[in-house]
Amino acid sequence: MFFSSSAVVFCSDDIANVTPTQLVSESKQLIESSTDGKWIVNHPNSRKIYGIQCGLDVTLFTLKYFKVNYSLLRVSLGLPLSEEGIALTEIQKMLTAHGLEIDARKNVTLKQIASRLDGEHIVILPLSAGNGRNHYYIGMMDDQGDVQLVNVSKGISPLVTRDSQNYNVRLEKLFEDAGGIVLFIKKGKVNSASISSVVDIQPETIELGEFMVGGSEVSNNIRASFYLINQSTKPVMVSSVQTSCGCTKLDWDGGILKAGEKKEIIFSVIPGAWGRGEQEKIARVSFFDGSTKDVRIHGTGQTPVERQRIELSQYSVSIEIRDDTNHESFDVRLAKLSSYIYPINDLTIASNVSWLIPRTIKQDTIFERENAELYVTIATKDLLPLLEESEGKLQGVLHISGNSDMEPVELKVEVFQVDFYHLSQYLVTLSETDSVVTVSVIPETEGDSIKILHVDSEVDFIVVSPKQTDDVVALTLSLDGEKTIRPGFYTVSAKIVNSQGRSSTAKITTRVVKTTENIVR
Repeated sequence: MFFSSSAVVFCSDDIANVTPTQLVSESKQLIESSTDGKWIVNHPNSRKIYGIQCGLDVTLFTLKYFKVNYSLLRVSLGLPLSEEGIALTEIQKMLTAHGLEIDARKNVTLKQIASRLDGEHIVILPLSAGNGRNHYYIGMMDDQGDVQLVNVSKGISPLVTRDSQNYNVRLEKLFEDAGGIVLFIKKGKVNSASISSVVDIQPETIELGEFMVGGSEVSNNIRASFYLINQSTKPVMVSSVQTSCGCTKLDWDGGILKAGEKKEIIFSVIPGAWGRGEQEKIARVSFFDGSTKDVRIHGTGQTPVERQRIELSQYSVSIEIRDDTNHESFDVRLAKLSSYIYPINDLTIASNVSWLIPRTIKQDTIFERENAELYVTIATKDLLPLLEESEGKLQGVLHISGNSDMEPVELKVEVFQVDFYHLSQYLVTLSETDSVVTVSVIPETEGDSIKILHVDSEVDFIVVSPKQTDDVVALTLSLDGEKTIRPGFYTVSAKIVNSQGRSSTAKITTRVVKTTENIVR
């Protein structure tokens, strides 16, 4: 640990004579991150000490060397201050999330490392600092063509020298004592597509409906969420998630989105700060390359004087239909209705589909201020054949009106049939050198059997071969080298049927790349 009047540098497991744990326990200090990406140790006497670790140092050096856009705060929070130091795997994850290509190697010599430093690559390597401590360095070629060892916090010295064999032996020993693991780093391949193109947002529009924004009946905070889905095989750095209005608060403001991760972003809306009338707010997701994606949040703020309409406790409902449904129909409670100001007379409920039948509600004629429950009958006999035709999902709408001066409302109803199977992989990657992947189709219910009726590929250069035996049902995906192969994301589908005669379509997202990518195992 290197001390100065204003900064503390934590570099390894054993930090001089005083550890962060001792500092906190003995002085009752609080270690926290600041808005500019630095770490602060707060003392009881209000004196502040700023801290940094060599793992963060070499990460920032690397990002600057390759001219990568980054947020100091976001990188710092991803590599937090600790007495254990920062693991090399965490540095690798952070640099990969910023689009750099990483090749982790072990059991290499310093001369082998130096021979690979050609101006295109730099290397992060730990050297032993004694007493079980390690310190990260940068190896790189300078503008004179010499290979240098960079101590980010101190200075530069030769990595391999010709005139001092003893120096080489000593440095090699320090490298071996630190574990002999290095990260070779180079600029990622130029890709015209933005980072935002590999991250999906679901849903892209959120409807909050109407809610009270003033008066004694002002609504409680409204909670909703959306998902960020990383469709790629690499982590992605989300620089920030921000909203266009202080009335909306998010529970996550950015960080690393892991490969294949589906992350839920929960937010709350403060009705009193929303505003009257129909409003649209934006939640903007920004990525390290400057690209963005937006989620649109719609809602209508009402005051007691304006709220002269039928209100529903929810405006959309999802209903699950299972294979073991033996009844021709069943009843479902959908929502509560209320008027808040005037009684509701002449209530009318109409459905746009035959399988969704409105029922008598809690009170037959007049609805006072109290909530009234809305029920419907689901006609299973008509529903099941329609579900088969529509790949297991149907939608209907109830139109609800009452009194001539009240605006009608709609309640959306979705029914879906639970899949009778699951796939061993929903996202697969095919490349020219590793072009065969097998995906198993597995029954959800023990004793059920599955048959593949036919398969289909979105493009002709992805070949799908079904494999059907008594014990195994699988799809083998491969690339046809005689066709023109275009990198991208494509869909492969298979029509399947189970032992009860129910059919469905299984879909697999296939990512095609030109070459295999370096994978650290």
